[in-house]
Amino acid sequence: MWTIQNILNGIDGKFFKIYDHLDQPVTDFEYFSGHLKRNQDYSTTAFVSISSERRNYVNRKSIAWRDGNDQIKGRENEFALLITETPIEDPLVKTPQFIVEDSCCT
Repeated sequence: MWTIQNILNGIDGKFFKIYDHLDQPVTDFEYFSGHLKRNQDYSTTAFVSISSERRNYVNRKSIAWRDGNDQIKGRENEFALLITETPIEDPLVKTPQFIVEDSCCT
């Protein structure tokens, strides 16, 4: 079984703050809010938040892409883990945030 702690093993980055329950299971990954259903349980899903700047860089052109943090605004606490380049500073967000330099190549 994969957990928050062991999927991040060997990945450069750091947690936004100290979190409990890093032994929580992770069974799925998502990167685009358009794939999310309204009433589905995402408590074992890690959301990889891709910034619009990073998406443009990867595609080598400007594309219409809402920042990943904006895509999940109001749903942040539904996930097991958020992997992001820019932390969500809202104190109401309790989901562990793992901050990386490049969310596309993590």
